[in-house]
Amino acid sequence: TLAAAPQLLSLRFESGQPVLRFTGGAGQLYAIQRSTNLTDWETIANPALAYPEAGVVEWIDTYAAEYQQFYRVIALTP
Repeated sequence: TLAAAPQLLSLRFESGQPVLRFTGGAGQLYAIQRSTNLTDWETIANPALAYPEAGVVEWIDTYAAEYQQFYRVIALTP
């Protein structure tokens, strides 16, 4: 079976760090990827996820570069 695709809810900045909010749950595994050019994607190893409310997942990019970046989230199946 395929996991439901996460939907991006918001992207905001806290203390200069990007914070992604997307739909999901605590039992689901996710791959978060970032890119500077939409061609080459880097997968974030072991992202520290938070669950601020039911059905919402949050991730802070503590290693964000100082230039433009793009993000995508992929739900993983076990």
